[in-house]
Amino acid sequence: MTNEMTSTITGGLGNPTAPEPGEQVMSHSAKWVNAGLSVLLLIVALSILEAVSRSGLVSILLVPPPSSIFTTLWGGLLAGIYWAPLLDSLGAGLAGFLIASLLGFTIGGLLASLPRLERIIFPYVVAFQSTPMIAIAPLIIIWVGFGIQSKIVVVAVVCFFPILVNTLQGLRLRDRDRQELAIALGASRWQVFRYIRLPGSMPYVFAGLHVSAIFALIGAIVAEFVGARGGIGTMMNEQRALFNVPGVFAILIILMIVGLTVNLLMKALEKRVTFWSREKN
Repeated sequence: MTNEMTSTITGGLGNPTAPEPGEQVMSHSAKWVNAGLSVLLLIVALSILEAVSRSGLVSILLVPPPSSIFTTLWGGLLAGIYWAPLLDSLGAGLAGFLIASLLGFTIGGLLASLPRLERIIFPYVVAFQSTPMIAIAPLIIIWVGFGIQSKIVVVAVVCFFPILVNTLQGLRLRDRDRQELAIALGASRWQVFRYIRLPGSMPYVFAGLHVSAIFALIGAIVAEFVGARGGIGTMMNEQRALFNVPGVFAILIILMIVGLTVNLLMKALEKRVTFWSREKN
């Protein structure tokens, strides 16, 4: 196809309509209000927990005061005890996530192009993913070993299914009018896939990537819980064995922060790739 044909078929996917200035102001104001309310809610919740724990209504072995948790967290950050285990878990999570993304997107594209093959294979994929990961992880560790390789495999298995399902769903949905126009203009099967089906599937693909990005860290932690060496999950097990409840909560806070950071990075990447599909606020 010529460039003019491509522009006609894609129909302005790369030229989103800019929101009105008033809409931008409202959007920024709403974001600041929502952020302020979130911070206020956190302060109120922490204050209540601090008061309940200090009053003795709940044992500090169950719910330690938030002040002691943050003191433990700050001391551990200054001592640098969290960095190496966290990087170990993040490295395994990232490697497994990238492998799952490549396999999920590739296999999803193949199955979407071959519906008969999808009907034959997909039930086995669903059956495998229906098995609890906590039951599969020990077997993977036995087969692969106790090093980082087992964590990468566990993460890849956990992340694969959401990416595959969302890729399939996105590639199934077709803009028939635009596709028929492309075929009428002489587009090849590859050009139809590249200019119509692939861009249209991106919001669904990123939905799967969002879920899998969070699952990646969870998968690494699960592997460390059931026997893999190193990582923040192993450190959490050690703190639990020592009955260091503030230490366990400190690690949970680190994991929450990492999860929020990953979510923000995925949203930023999605905005860069699928800017044309965003609704105006």
